[in-house]
Amino acid sequence: MPTVLRLPDRRSDEESLWALVEAGAVEVEAEGEDLLGLFVGEPPTLPGARVEPALMFDQGDTWAASLRPFQVGPLRIAPLGQPGDLVLESGPAFGSGQHPSTRLVLDRLALRPPTGRVLDVGTGNGILALAALRLGAASAVGVDTDPAALPIAASNAARAGLSDRLELRADLPEQPFDLILVNIVADTVLDLAPALLTRLAPGGELCASGVSELRRAEVERGLRRLGLHVPGGEESGGWWRIDALASW
Repeated sequence: MPTVLRLPDRRSDEESLWALVEAGAVEVEAEGEDLLGLFVGEPPTLPGARVEPALMFDQGDTWAASLRPFQVGPLRIAPLGQPGDLVLESGPAFGSGQHPSTRLVLDRLALRPPTGRVLDVGTGNGILALAALRLGAASAVGVDTDPAALPIAASNAARAGLSDRLELRADLPEQPFDLILVNIVADTVLDLAPALLTRLAPGGELCASGVSELRRAEVERGLRRLGLHVPGGEESGGWWRIDALASW
């Protein structure tokens, strides 16, 4: 039976968001000032959380009892067992595509398809790297320190026939990239930014998502101090994608 964990007054709390994701939520969404995580089966115990039944769409709620296919530009992205251009297993790895932070990056890839080398930091199940490859990237590297993530990403790449263009690893590579994707919380974006800039090719772009409204200005200032041009970004559900361009 699907259930929802409601964390009251946590909409802008990044730690709560990622606590839900790491606990196995198949979808995370804000409702008012609350943060809600959808679980298929028995939910975990999280401090301050309330357990509620998961309502279906026809009952007026925004939740569904299972993951749903969705369209991003020309790509139909679907969970296992359903048809799509990218059919993805998530398991314990982040990357269903249901959270606004992930959708914001997917929208950017669809609007401005990549053509060169892409680095996906915090790749999870590989959704962003694989979407970049499907949309035209020459090659991609997915990095994740979670030991559960890389085998799932590798399986998804094999299913999509993209294993020969996707490298998966637990540490940052040294070569330059035309586009770097970072779908992680604000603190990690700021911590990683100096290292990532040494891997950003001339004229390249750093696309940082998973940044809450409360931290957006801080992250933008930090990226500008490092020499990046920050023309703007996009917002969805209180979460931001920040687009930063190399000034070299």
